[in-house]
Amino acid sequence: MSARTRGQAGAFVAILILYYILHRFVYEPVSGVAVPGWVALIVGGAISVCFLDWVNQTVRSSIRSAVIIAISQAIVVHVYGWLRGETELVTGVVGSVLLIVGWAAVGFVYGKLGGDVHS
Repeated sequence: MSARTRGQAGAFVAILILYYILHRFVYEPVSGVAVPGWVALIVGGAISVCFLDWVNQTVRSSIRSAVIIAISQAIVVHVYGWLRGETELVTGVVGSVLLIVGWAAVGFVYGKLGGDVHS
């Protein structure tokens, strides 16, 4: 197994665990959103890891790549949702912090298992 494949596999497992735990026990209580089904979790996690891998090929820093994705996602989902009045401020802040922390952890795992010298 190549270093890149190890990084991808580790990031996939990390994203599944973090998404489930953080969404289920932190975000869901403040937003009232139900946890998605396992198929959605696995497919979404696989797409997210592929996206992280693609971004990292340009940025060359796994944690920085992950944080770029997290901040972009937080702006599109939580900031715009709050500005449009569709998301409560606390929900948006909690969701944004979880995105950044969770993605940073996934980037860390990806970098360590994939041999990223900049992680």
